[in-house]
Amino acid sequence: MVLLFIILAGKKQPIKFIITNNLSTRRKPERRKKAMKKITGAKTRLEKAVQAEINNHAQDYNESGAKGFLEDLTQGGCQSGMVGNLIYYTDTVKFYKKHKKEIADMLKETLSETGIKSPAELFGDKWDSEDIFAEDTTNQNLLAWFGFEETAIKLAIDNGIEI
Repeated sequence: MVLLFIILAGKKQPIKFIITNNLSTRRKPERRKKAMKKITGAKTRLEKAVQAEINNHAQDYNESGAKGFLEDLTQGGCQSGMVGNLIYYTDTVKFYKKHKKEIADMLKETLSETGIKSPAELFGDKWDSEDIFAEDTTNQNLLAWFGFEETAIKLAIDNGIEI
């Protein structure tokens, strides 16, 4: 076996040739996979759903993993379309209904901690003030995004990720 080196993307990569009967067979350069940083420790059903989504998207962020995804999420939010499962109303309403209790508790806690008196005050003109119980699609959509984003931030903090 003959070991040669080539330079790929500025890094020296070994190429192995096996010489048999005057014929050579080339093997591909060996590439090491770097450990992707993932989110762990989810306890509730909502946290587990958000954790799975973060870790699924983290694969697209190479070395930064979940941190890269979370940084983008804090910049554009779910409304940017970066969370593929929360783009269409059918999906956001389904997510909201599945996690309604946890999202409602999170909303109450946020309102209490911030001194804000209503969802309309929190969400501004995006909130349909005539739908005070979030029975319609628009407010359920907002609450699904709110629940996802707030849970993602909580998981980041729990995992020691600064975003």
